[in-house]
Amino acid sequence: MPKIAKVGEDKYKPIYCQKLWKYFMTYDGKGIPQMSEFARSIPVTVKTLRNWRTVHEEFAIVYEACMDYQAELLTNGGLTGSMNPRMVQFELSANHKRREYTRINAEDKQGDVEMSEADRKLMQMVEERLRTGYTETRPEGTDMLNEGAIPAEGDANETS
Repeated sequence: MPKIAKVGEDKYKPIYCQKLWKYFMTYDGKGIPQMSEFARSIPVTVKTLRNWRTVHEEFAIVYEACMDYQAELLTNGGLTGSMNPRMVQFELSANHKRREYTRINAEDKQGDVEMSEADRKLMQMVEERLRTGYTETRPEGTDMLNEGAIPAEGDANETS
């Protein structure tokens, strides 16, 4: 069991930057290197490692480089089929801020997504703008995206 640090005590040592880098670059275990496994080896928690990033700039740089390397290993494992694609997707989403996006078609009334008529109308207006490009001339009250926004320069609704 790791020794619990006293309040205000920082167990950080500059050598941890080198140890973290070496751990990630020479990892030969099954799967991929994990921050939790490294944390246990020094012995601290992953939360402590994350906190050190905010206090010790050199540690933050190494930590981010290791996380980038971990994401690379996951991506390559998913692409080559050497890792479970669902687990890769989960790990990239949970730990690397990689998200999967689904485009919703505003015309699709049979889809699984429930949408209010106002939201459907807004999506149709956005899609129309994307297809035709933005125009400065628009009928009064039809620009739902900019309601309450500061008028553009030269806008007819601008007040002096």
